[in-house]
Amino acid sequence: SDLLQYETLTMTQDRGRKFTIDAMDVDETNFVVRPFMQTSTPVLCSPEYLRRYGLPRTVDDLKKHTGLLLKTKTHLLTRFLYKGSQQSNLLQWKTLFLTHDQLAIKRLLLNHQGITTDLYFGHVLEEIKNGDLVPILPGWERAPWIMSLVTRRDRDLENSELRKFADWWAQSEADSALDRVVKGRRIIEQAQRNAAELFESLPFS
Repeated sequence: SDLLQYETLTMTQDRGRKFTIDAMDVDETNFVVRPFMQTSTPVLCSPEYLRRYGLPRTVDDLKKHTGLLLKTKTHLLTRFLYKGSQQSNLLQWKTLFLTHDQLAIKRLLLNHQGITTDLYFGHVLEEIKNGDLVPILPGWERAPWIMSLVTRRDRDLENSELRKFADWWAQSEADSALDRVVKGRRIIEQAQRNAAELFESLPFS
């Protein structure tokens, strides 16, 4: 059967309920997958990084810069960006830093250490709003994350309480996630408008 890659909230029911968030491949013959949010993230860096190293005007300009990317056992390295239906060339970086920790990427960004394609904007909305981080390469983003709640199919079929809870939780989270995504997109769009003057004053990389 096909394997689908998700950013997943996985729920199992043993003596208690265990919740984890991870990226994983899900075989839908053995699991019930309830998607509740799809979102992507812009390319981000700090204004100070741009003052030091210049502004990449195109995706291909990233080869002159340091990339701060996410890589785990279940999260493949981001190799392309997308603008609508358009796919970029293979991403190339001058220097590449890999980590399994999104908050480590956040710290490096705020210390002006590089550019990231992989930081979920929910972690840095205040920093984007305050201008501490800026979205660059307007319109270009990594492939979207799909957030899902996943249950074991056998237990989902056998346990009506589990099934009802999972249906309720997924719908509840979908409703609140939509509000978060819309709010985040508005903050990013405003940040892009605010950054226009900064970009005009920067050298090309």
